[in-house]
Amino acid sequence: SLSPGGASILMYHSVSYNKIFFTVKPESFKKQMAYLAQKNYSVIPLAKLVEMIKNKEKIAAKTVVLTFDDSFEDNYFNVFPVLKKYNFPATIFVATDYIGREQRNESTGIVFKTLNWSQIKEMHESGLIDFEPHGCSHQELPKISLENAKREILDSQKILEEGLQKKCYFFAYPRGKYSKDIIGLLKENGFL
Repeated sequence: SLSPGGASILMYHSVSYNKIFFTVKPESFKKQMAYLAQKNYSVIPLAKLVEMIKNKEKIAAKTVVLTFDDSFEDNYFNVFPVLKKYNFPATIFVATDYIGREQRNESTGIVFKTLNWSQIKEMHESGLIDFEPHGCSHQELPKISLENAKREILDSQKILEEGLQKKCYFFAYPRGKYSKDIIGLLKENGFL
């Protein structure tokens, strides 16, 4: 069972049939979401979880947050309909240089399509999907200059805020890599 106390964050990438190691097959994803619904898990937005932590609220067992990195186009076809079926909110982290383009997975060389603006806008307008920045070009931030890291963070934030007319408060580190300086940059610029 997930989250004996506190929340579990289920982090996905692609939901499809490609051979990238982190990919989940659509039927597995459907089963997982059906399980959460049948077992009465409370699937809440990331923003709600952050608010609860900030306010030191007790987080009930069986609380789950869904996130997706890299904005694979399959998130529109294989994820969005399932989330709508169960009314489950989710956060998708977008590397903004790749919106509506193809991207190559570094470890396998597999080329995949990413969400385009009209898909992003439709998902955003549903009220279920929160889009947040994942850098512009998906670089490991500690490996580049702090100035370039700042540009990656703030430009990706600005592109999404302007494109969707919303505020962005969350950032997913590309490949999970960060440093004290990167955390400092995020805090200085109002990220939660």
